[in-house]
Amino acid sequence: LKSDKVRLTVSVAMLLTILSAGLVAVVIPCLLIRFKRDPAIGAGPLGTVIQDILSLVVYFAVASVLL
Repeated sequence: LKSDKVRLTVSVAMLLTILSAGLVAVVIPCLLIRFKRDPAIGAGPLGTVIQDILSLVVYFAVASVLL
C-alpha cells in the first residue's frame, strides 16, 4: 500500500535525521575549535541551519529511494 511506503519513508528519514543531529552537534564545534573560532557559534545558529538543511536532504534522499 502507498501509505505503508509513506510511513516507512518518514520513519527512516526521522531515524537518520536524529542520528545526524548528534553528529552535527559534535562535529561543528570541534571544527570551530580546530580553526580557532568560538565554538558557541556552532552550537547555536550555525548548527541549527546545517541540521535543517541536512534534514531536508535526508528526507528527500530517502523518499527518492523508497517511493
